[in-house]
Amino acid sequence: MENASKALIIAGAILISILLISVGIIIMNAINEPVQQSANSANSQAVQTFNAEFLSYEGSQTGATLRSLISLVNTHNANNDNHIGINTAYTASARYTTANLDTTGTHPFNASHNYTVTLDYGGEGGRISQINVTW
Repeated sequence: MENASKALIIAGAILISILLISVGIIIMNAINEPVQQSANSANSQAVQTFNAEFLSYEGSQTGATLRSLISLVNTHNANNDNHIGINTAYTASARYTTANLDTTGTHPFNASHNYTVTLDYGGEGGRISQINVTW
């Protein structure tokens, strides 16, 4: 009889221990949830800040503005790990090709001509990874 009562006491202690561990895990999850939401919000803000620098260039732009964009991208790529590529597409009548895009700041774009700039958000977390220029 004495062994049976000890076994019941041990079983009860084990059940109470499991219950306490479960409550501890629930509390830890409840504490970590706001921290995770805060981290996700910080990542989202970082992506928005990253993209904001280039958003104003999207759409129809003049050659002078396009030169500024290319200089901005070259400066950004020289200073950051998140490199942004520039693709150009042109019609058969266009005089310049992607080979004319250099990193020295000399760009062949006509200052008065209009070009269309589109942004590709294929980077990590929705960052701009590619800028496409068509004319």
